[in-house]
Amino acid sequence: MDLNTTHKVIVSLQDEFRLSRAALHALRRMHKLRKLSIQGIPSQFAQLLHGVSFKLKNFTCTDPLDQRMYRFLDKQREIWELSVLHPVGPSSPEDVPNSILPNLRVLHSITPDLAAALIPQRPISHLEIHCWNDKEVKDFIPQLRAARSLKSLLIAQGFKVTAKDLSVIAAHLPLLSYLGECWLSDSPGDYIPPLSLMRNLQTLVVSHSSLQDSPLQVQFLQAIRIHCPHIQRVIFSIVLTPFRTWEVVNGQWAFIEQPSPDLCYHLWCRESSVRISDTE
Repeated sequence: MDLNTTHKVIVSLQDEFRLSRAALHALRRMHKLRKLSIQGIPSQFAQLLHGVSFKLKNFTCTDPLDQRMYRFLDKQREIWELSVLHPVGPSSPEDVPNSILPNLRVLHSITPDLAAALIPQRPISHLEIHCWNDKEVKDFIPQLRAARSLKSLLIAQGFKVTAKDLSVIAAHLPLLSYLGECWLSDSPGDYIPPLSLMRNLQTLVVSHSSLQDSPLQVQFLQAIRIHCPHIQRVIFSIVLTPFRTWEVVNGQWAFIEQPSPDLCYHLWCRESSVRISDTE
């Protein structure tokens, strides 16, 4: 492997791992490294990234962000995609320095707390978070007011949204084109007015468990077609796996047979798919 031209590296470390001088030297020679995934951070993390010259576009880690991570990210000004796969977020948004990640566009976060801290002052267009209970969703919805550039919002592990919540989203996210996975906690008809205001929304993912009755699903689709003609696709899903998928074909709803199991996620991320070579 030519270290001088390497673009992507996955580093898997265990707690007992001890970094050798050779490993450190190799990482520091990867001047063109653009994508780095760190799995299982040992106590020598600061040593691992000290003195590197690469400028990342994409960074993934399984450790929570802390001060040493913030110092590293503050030097990586070109990162546009960040994945933090740890359930513990910052104690307060003030813990996250305003100076880090000024070009962040795509954020994958296990916790809404990190998303809430990073949304302000950053051009985030694609957001994937996990909410583990109704309170997390209720607390997070108001934070979206600052996400004016958001185009795709995916909330996994349950997203019980009221019609009032959807009105907040409609009022503050004018560019939103993808929304899911919504658990409808009110009458389906109550969601039509806010959906009609979301002029750029094309894909709506609804939890099948919240609207299991087939006739109600059909009525919901008919109301969307009349009042929300901009919506071109509605997916009734089970844990982000399509159960019933409908798309507009020639002005009418058409049932899509056997859609891809990862369709919900693919539609969320397709606009954010940028090759390394396109971002250098």
